[in-house]
Amino acid sequence: MAKFSIVLLVNDNIMLNKITIKKLIERSCKQDAELFIVCTTQNNYVKQNIERIEPSDYLIIKKIFCETDCGVNGRNLVIDKCSGRYIVFVDNDVIVMPGWLVKLERYFSLAEVGCVGCEGWYFKVVDKNFLLNKNINLKRGSFVDVVSSSLCMFKNTGMNKFLILPETFGIYGADDLYYSLSIKMNEYRCCYAGWNNIGIHLGQRKRRRQEEVSALQHNSKIINQMFVENNLYRKLKLEKAFIEYGEVE
Repeated sequence: MAKFSIVLLVNDNIMLNKITIKKLIERSCKQDAELFIVCTTQNNYVKQNIERIEPSDYLIIKKIFCETDCGVNGRNLVIDKCSGRYIVFVDNDVIVMPGWLVKLERYFSLAEVGCVGCEGWYFKVVDKNFLLNKNINLKRGSFVDVVSSSLCMFKNTGMNKFLILPETFGIYGADDLYYSLSIKMNEYRCCYAGWNNIGIHLGQRKRRRQEEVSALQHNSKIINQMFVENNLYRKLKLEKAFIEYGEVE
């Protein structure tokens, strides 16, 4: 049983896939980790590149090939297969730094933390629609409402069910909001770690396809129905003011 279960989503951006996977394997070796590479595209060239990845003596590598272009829903295929004490989500536009897993893990020493992410937001609801507000003054070790799923770590202590996206969820968008609100509904906290010495977010500078835009809008409606229309989001406000527990070095 590994300590860390890493779930990496790859799509048809070949260059990002290559550099992300290379650094992820190099910098996760000998860290008591297993790596699930989830191929969410039907691009044959991408599939062939994933198939060519060689086994590692110091990292368990498992390859998952989705039958359809399922986007963020690809994580649903591996959540129950994760054996680690922690489940870690990584997107294919993130370059992790040496020691990144241990640096993220340290934040779980804070009370009731269930999720740690490198980007964080507060949210508010206006006319039954949620708005995300990024606070540029956040300090590492502070609690937030939402953490980005581009690079984040979850406790795997009976929390798997929080990480399964609804069957009706679209392929793109708002997944980080869903994960965070689900965790907070179960009285855990989301913690902001920042990118410092953990990773670099390259960001995919591309125009979103119409199907991705439609999926984001669709997912937003699902979240509204689940959390906002029933006023459940009010129960999620475990902390309304900034709380600083000090930085974790």
